[in-house]
Amino acid sequence: MRALAAVTYFLLWAFGGLFSLIPFALKSAFASAVGWILFRVLRLRVHVVMHNLVAVFPRAPQEGMDDYRRRLERIGFGHYRHLVLVFLEILERFHWSPRVVRRRVELDGFEHLDRPTKAGQGMFVLTAHLGNWELVSLVGSMLEMRLAIVTRYLRNRFFDAIWKRSRRRYGIELLEESGSGLAIVRAVRRGMAVGFILDQFTGEPHGIPSPFLGVPTWCPKGLAILAPRLKAPVIPAYLLREKNGRFRLVVEPALEFPPDADLATHVRICNENIEKWVRRYPEQYLWVHKRFKGTLDYAAPLPWLL
Repeated sequence: MRALAAVTYFLLWAFGGLFSLIPFALKSAFASAVGWILFRVLRLRVHVVMHNLVAVFPRAPQEGMDDYRRRLERIGFGHYRHLVLVFLEILERFHWSPRVVRRRVELDGFEHLDRPTKAGQGMFVLTAHLGNWELVSLVGSMLEMRLAIVTRYLRNRFFDAIWKRSRRRYGIELLEESGSGLAIVRAVRRGMAVGFILDQFTGEPHGIPSPFLGVPTWCPKGLAILAPRLKAPVIPAYLLREKNGRFRLVVEPALEFPPDADLATHVRICNENIEKWVRRYPEQYLWVHKRFKGTLDYAAPLPWLL
């Protein structure tokens, strides 16, 4: 198993090197072609994507049903194209260096992370499955941040071993989501930045009911518990892809919470920050996830099929 994982890791590294040499215009065309096949031919989880989009982007009062369908399908196709680019970029990261980061990533507000880092202050970094979420931690680590990320390990041990190795090679500490509370506390108290991807469906006992993108659902509550207790700032950060294939790391000032904020208020404020960016870059969000389980009937026909 270990030998096979090592060979697979080497092949992924080699493919990443190959893709890194291809101009972005060609990668963009390839992503469009594969995205079209996934969306129009294979229809891979298209029903999930379109139900999510219908729930988040309602039909305008004067909008015809055909126009509405085409509007959401443009977002849906853009989403699949984006996922292909994310996959290629994840392979390319094997060959990223600090020099590559400085050439390909524009920093927008990085001082909001830099100041507490230089002061040795622990913090939480709020992000989501938006843009290329897998490269956020890589960029941070290459900019000399001490990072730990809360992650769900893959069910398949073979691919999980490869995934963990690809993250740890950049000095990123991995904290398993289940039972990670004490490890997170220790990391923050050591002055580390702990990243939370906070937009996945999380039921009881680790979640709390809260609207997300205007839809009632369940959201993780771990950050809402830990941040006030540790008195650590929560700083939003997203790595967004620009049209030319470069990236923009958007870092915002620490979120402000009322002194007496309860869990629901804390989660709502975090959600509202994520929502702002999802609505601005809908094609770069992960719509294939059943984010609204228990609220949406993903087996129901879409409105233009009724």
